[in-house]
Amino acid sequence: MSTLWLYAVTIDEVRGIFGADQLLAARLRATAARKFAADTPAAVGLLGKLGPAFRRPPDAPITRPDVPTAAEVDALLASRYLPPDRLGAAWVLLLAWLDELAPHALTLQVTAQQLSDFDFDLTCAGVPSRLGLTDLLKMGLGIPLAPGPGWAAGWVPAERAASIAPSWRACLGELPAERQELAGEVLAWLESQSGWRRSDPSPDLVAVFQP
Repeated sequence: MSTLWLYAVTIDEVRGIFGADQLLAARLRATAARKFAADTPAAVGLLGKLGPAFRRPPDAPITRPDVPTAAEVDALLASRYLPPDRLGAAWVLLLAWLDELAPHALTLQVTAQQLSDFDFDLTCAGVPSRLGLTDLLKMGLGIPLAPGPGWAAGWVPAERAASIAPSWRACLGELPAERQELAGEVLAWLESQSGWRRSDPSPDLVAVFQP
């Protein structure tokens, strides 16, 4: 199902993944190895012996469209180009790294239409449109990784992130009943992120959507 991820993390930390220094690169490589090693088969078995159509090195890994490999790890950390058919796997890898940098992310199972309908009702309840969920995806992350097919990603600075919860809270009673659960879930997460008030630097709010 379509998914929206929300992360309390500075945009500089996100951009710092690309061309990472030695210490950060080692940390992120360890995360990738821990999370994806078991998902990457190491051999092709007998297929490599069945003729030219199947010929490949006997120990070559089988690549899957949504499973990162060492090639994606190296490319992202060095800020290098990736072919279009590996973008989906690269974004799966980036999400794992965002989980490492901001471990208390919020994951929402929600479609693009549901996001649009939710934000429409927020606006009708009195919340400024710039404080809706879809607005989080409008300003790109400024990273050298193109969105995967149908994916979207964006961010808002800490100052705006800190203003979302108070605005929603004041209008919560005006939302239709069918929007209360989603609003309450997002509000609880936003209000748990005390860093928007007390940390230095304060985290920005980063959003990634997979259709």
